[in-house]
Amino acid sequence: MRIGNVEVESGQTARGSVSFEPITDGQPLELPIQVSRGAEDGPTVWVNAAIHGDELEGTAALWQVFETVAGQLVKGTVIGCLITNVSAYQAMRRTSPIDDLDVNRVFPGDPDGSFTRQFAHHYKRTVESVATHYMDLHGGGNTHDVVFYTIYRDGAGEATRTSREMAQVAGSPIVWSSQDRW
Repeated sequence: MRIGNVEVESGQTARGSVSFEPITDGQPLELPIQVSRGAEDGPTVWVNAAIHGDELEGTAALWQVFETVAGQLVKGTVIGCLITNVSAYQAMRRTSPIDDLDVNRVFPGDPDGSFTRQFAHHYKRTVESVATHYMDLHGGGNTHDVVFYTIYRDGAGEATRTSREMAQVAGSPIVWSSQDRW
């Protein structure tokens, strides 16, 4: 399996990055990733952290996940995007300092829009090109304390059933079924 500059064989874990075409300054945008592949083929779970640049709890959690699963994953692949919103992370703030937009609120993005809208568009396409499942880790950031909860989009169909199951096995005492339009 190859994602970005990471090529990982069965039973291996590797680090690298996913590169996006230049959006603002002519330089490609590099997102740090880690990939752990099981001994057998199976689902590919993409987990991102720091989609808000000041929410580092998910990044720390992903480091622990990869320390735990490295070499022990039996089936499938875990891809962790350790810092999703690099421009916001570098500024240690929730939104990108380039256009002050919240990438978490502009999906599916726009290939012809502002920096954050373009990034959302390219990121979504990248995730969808390899992942069968997706998880987005959040935290309190610089300003909030947040209880441990999981949320999934309620609706009909297999995606909802799978999302509900993933939320229920995450270990949180609070599982939130949302019918909000995302």
